[in-house]
Formats: sequence, C-alpha cells, structure tokens
Amino acid sequence: MVKKIGRLVLVSTLIGTVCAEQSIALRVTNVQGKNVKNVIVGTPFIIRTIVTGDSQHLAEPRVQGIDQFKNSRTQTSNQVSMINGVTTVQKEYATIVKIDEEGAFTVGPAQIEVDGKIIESKPVTITVSLQENSADSEQKEAFSVVKLNKESVFVGEKIECTVRFYYENQAIRLEKIEKPSFQNFSTEGLVGPVGGKSIINGEKYLYLEWKAELYPDKEGELLIPALQSVYSNHATQRNDFFGRLGFGGRQEEMIYSNAVKVTVNPLPHHSPAVHGVGVFTECKLSLNNVTATEGEGIVATVTVKGVGNLAQLKHIDLVLPEGLTYYTSNSSLIEGGKNFEYVVQGIEPGTYTVESQKFTFFNNETHAYQTVASNTVELTIKKGEAKKTILDQPQQTSESHNVIKKLSIITHGQWRTSSERVFSWLWFFLLASIPLLSFLLLSLKKRRDDFLEKNAPIILYNKAFSTARTTFMHARKGNYVGQLYHMFITLFAHRLKIKRVEVSETLIEETVRGLGFTEKEIIQWRLLFAQLAETAFSSHRIENNKDGIFNQAAHWLNELEKRI
Repeated sequence: MVKKIGRLVLVSTLIGTVCAEQSIALRVTNVQGKNVKNVIVGTPFIIRTIVTGDSQHLAEPRVQGIDQFKNSRTQTSNQVSMINGVTTVQKEYATIVKIDEEGAFTVGPAQIEVDGKIIESKPVTITVSLQENSADSEQKEAFSVVKLNKESVFVGEKIECTVRFYYENQAIRLEKIEKPSFQNFSTEGLVGPVGGKSIINGEKYLYLEWKAELYPDKEGELLIPALQSVYSNHATQRNDFFGRLGFGGRQEEMIYSNAVKVTVNPLPHHSPAVHGVGVFTECKLSLNNVTATEGEGIVATVTVKGVGNLAQLKHIDLVLPEGLTYYTSNSSLIEGGKNFEYVVQGIEPGTYTVESQKFTFFNNETHAYQTVASNTVELTIKKGEAKKTILDQPQQTSESHNVIKKLSIITHGQWRTSSERVFSWLWFFLLASIPLLSFLLLSLKKRRDDFLEKNAPIILYNKAFSTARTTFMHARKGNYVGQLYHMFITLFAHRLKIKRVEVSETLIEETVRGLGFTEKEIIQWRLLFAQLAETAFSSHRIENNKDGIFNQAAHWLNELEKRI
C-alpha cells in the first residue's frame, strides 16, 4: 500500500511539473523603474510585461492597446533563480513609449496562450497631463520648468517661452538640455543661458534660463512636450586619500520638465490679405534714386516699424502706376522694425507718382484690424540711349596697341615699362589634369568603399574579440556593468555574421549550448546574462559584487574565444 501511494505521489508530481501554468503581469514605470499612474506629456515611460514560468520556453505575450503609443524597440531580459531545487524563469519585455497629448490611456490586458488556454493580466490606465500631480512632487536637488507668458493667443501672435533649469548648489552641473520641439510654431530658437537666483516654496535655488519668441502657425490647442535634461552631481564620498581631499566621481541623473499648452485662436475674416500680427506704427517708402533710364533698376525700400512677428513678415505687394514694374529683393531686420527691398524698373519714359503703400495688420491688443500707410514718391524715367558696341569703337593701330601693351600704371614711384606676363604652359597642364586626378581619386575611393562593404562581415568577424576586449576595458575602467551586455550582443553578431537586431537571448543560448558547454555552465551563463540585461535596460544598478561580475565576463570572453 505504501508503495502504491509513493508511485501515486511521484506521478502527481510529474504531472504537476509538466502542466505547471505560466503567469503574466503588466505594469507601467518611469525610466527610473518606479511604478507610475501619471506621466507628463512627451515624457518617456516603460510598459513592462513579465512572463513567469519554470522553463526557458515561455509563451510570447500580446499586449492590447500598445499600438496607440509612439514606441521604440522592445527590449527583453531574463532572470533565472533556483530555490530549494525549484527553477523559476522570469522574462520581461520592456517597451519605452511616450504620448504627446493629454488624456487617460488604457493598455492591456497582456495575454499569453499556454496549451490552448488564454492567460491574461489586468489592464493598466495611465493619465497623461501637462505636469506631475502634487502627490508625486517632492523637494528636488534639480528640476526644469517651461513657461509661456500667454495661455490664449491669435495665429501669428508673439508668445514668450522661458526654459529654466533650477539647481540647489554649485556642485550640480548641467550636462545637456534637450532642444525643445516647437512644432507648429515659427521661431528663431532659444537664446541664452543667463544665470540667476530664485526662491521656490521657501527654498533657495540657482537657475539657468533660456528664452524664445514663438509665433503659432495654426489654430487649435498647441503643445510643447516635456524637455529632457541631464545633470551630474558628486557621487558618494570616497573613503580614500583622494576622497578626503574632495576628489570623487560624478553621477548623472536624467530629469524631465513639465509640458505646456496654448490655445491659438483663428484670425477674424478679413479682405484683403493680412500682412502681420502685432502693433505697427509706421510704414515708409523710399528710393535710392529718383531718376533712371528705361530698364535701369531703382532700389525701393518699404520700412515697417512696430512690435510683432517681424521675423515672419513677408514682402507686401507694391502698387505701381502703369509703366513701372518691380521684383522683390532682400529683407532685413532693423531696430524696431524691418526693411523690404524691391527693384523697380521703368519700361516707358515719363514722370510717375508712386502712391501710398498700405500695410494691414491684426492688432492683438485691440483685437481689430488696422492699416498703416506710407508716403508717396515721384520718379522720372528717361528714354534710354543706345550703347556703343565693341565693333563701333575705333580700332587702335598696331603701333599704339603695342605701346599700351607695354605700359603699366603704378600708384607710387616712377614710371617704367613692363612686358606682358605670359601664362606658363606648366600651370596650364597642371590645371588641366585636376579633373583627371579627381576622377582617379574618386574611383579609388569607390573601390575601397566597395571592398569594405563587401568584406565588412569578414573584417568584423576577425576583429570581434579584440573589439570586445576594448569594450570590456572601457567598461571596467568606468565601472559600468551594463555595457557588458552590449559587448556580448555585438560579439555574437560579429562572430555569427548577422545584424545586432537579429541577436536574441534564445539565439545566444542555443549558440553557447552548441559549443559543448555543460548544463551547469549554461545555467551560469544564463544567470550572468540576465544580470547584465537587467542592468542595461532597467533602473536597477548593481552596487555589490561588481568585480565578481567583471571576472565572470572576462572568463566567458576567454572561453568563447577558444570555441566560437
């Protein structure tokens, strides 16, 4: 009886092992790995799908609603653990996404199919807003803010955008700040930075400030997404001689600003065309010459002065009397206004009066259309005289021609005769050979490029391990474990003569297994590679046993070089 019960327990255990179900979970985090329910417009966040089971052959997940986001390539990482002889495998799919509009978005459920049965997670709802909730706000050593001086404007109306990076003390250093995406705005870009001090919520901060003038090109609610900044601060104080002297490394942090939104109203209907938006006070017409012959050009300048979208102003259409024509030339900003140049030509002789030119604009202060008019000018076009051609010129005698040929005018000293300078035939042949030499050099360059392109896989194959060891040395010097993951991905890509994107964790393990490593060694590789992947693509940082990980990576480099 005892024997039968033992067999029954054994059979039940085997059935439970074979039919053990996999599980799936879905969560949303920021790039630092913290679970979030609220994100800022334009800020990247990560949709993490975790499949858990007891073997490497886990089902591929499907996540509903993930296509609605702007997403980059999904990265995968494995984690294998063994407790009391029970192996647990966890595979994570991390997809970095971002949203450039406000609202509530639902992603999920995430699903897998195991033996014909659908297993799914709970869906997750993420709220996207212009700034973080007050519950998520906390006192920070550094942060950035974007502000607009107006919340509602008309198309073409000037908006002042201010970008500030706040920091607590001089030990903090801004490494880089993202260039804003001023989509649907005309702008000359950011100007700055300038430094200053400010008090926020009772705390003193230093800041760097940039400003930009924006002119909306279209109506509607226009968004400026969050800006990414990277700053560094002193890392943990070192416990050696140099640490006591104040030396130490720096640790970089990535932060995002708020997003901003402005409501842009359409201009009221108006005919004729509107030339600008703002407050303009003067329009002036001037000529560089009031007399010209037929076909001769006269430069006419229309000067517009005021405050508004000066950089975006275009040439207005001149109103000219019959007998005159024009074409537009240059434009330039001046103090308090803008100049527009035209070339005016007379096609018939006579005296002409150019009437007042009108500049129509929408006054964004009074919300009404206004027109400023220029002065009038007069100009005279004279009948043109036929110009003499070379054939009409009297011919020089050979004697006088020779005399002129030998004379050379100098600006100082005494007069002297000078012979004509003859162009050297050597220089002629050298200049003539330039096109041929250029063709030969381009041909050689093309042959070299073709050779490198054709033999690139072989070259990369031969240099795979030397490249890997160089990467290893840099990673160890910088104490960055995550770089080892990319080192192994590149190594296998070069040795297998495939692209990096084609290298997967499964392919690497199959390759390692095919090289004759034992099952114990394969498990050791799996654990090492899972740690490297986790460090490379998540916020988790390995602080302990870094030397041990580098030693394991060096061991595997040596072993792989012997077999692959």
